[in-house]
Amino acid sequence: MPDSDQPTAVRLDGKVISEQVRSELSQKVAEFKKNHPTFTPKLVAIQVGERSDSSVYIRQKSKACNEIGISFEHIQLPDDIQQAELDTHLDKINNDPTIHGIIVQLPVPDHLSTKHIVHSICPEKDVDGFHAENIGHLSKRATEPFFNSCTPMGCIELLKRYDI
Repeated sequence: MPDSDQPTAVRLDGKVISEQVRSELSQKVAEFKKNHPTFTPKLVAIQVGERSDSSVYIRQKSKACNEIGISFEHIQLPDDIQQAELDTHLDKINNDPTIHGIIVQLPVPDHLSTKHIVHSICPEKDVDGFHAENIGHLSKRATEPFFNSCTPMGCIELLKRYDI
């Protein structure tokens, strides 16, 4: 029989928390749309190449957006695209007022510069929170980034929901 003074383990169920968060976000998005009927939030995900693991992540993002009421567009680009052509796509998306968030699915092929790509995304639309401006705001703690990196925020949210 285990000693009652021993701490017990708690299984953190990310799937359950994810469902709760999506439900809450769905309500918030619906309320926002109700108050702003001409506004439709939109996320664009750019994928360079056809990595199967990246395709899975893109499908998960599309599903999440659909569940919470956010428009989603997947832009599939060939793996031999040149940096200048990718920059043209990013410039167009950055300057499109109907697009509110951008994700470039990483990794990208070796001939492209991840650093350049990350810094080419407008910080206000950088959903991954990788742009130096967003990271700088986060590290200062005196100002808020436009977006936080999602994986650490997801971990923090999971811990908060379990009162850890």
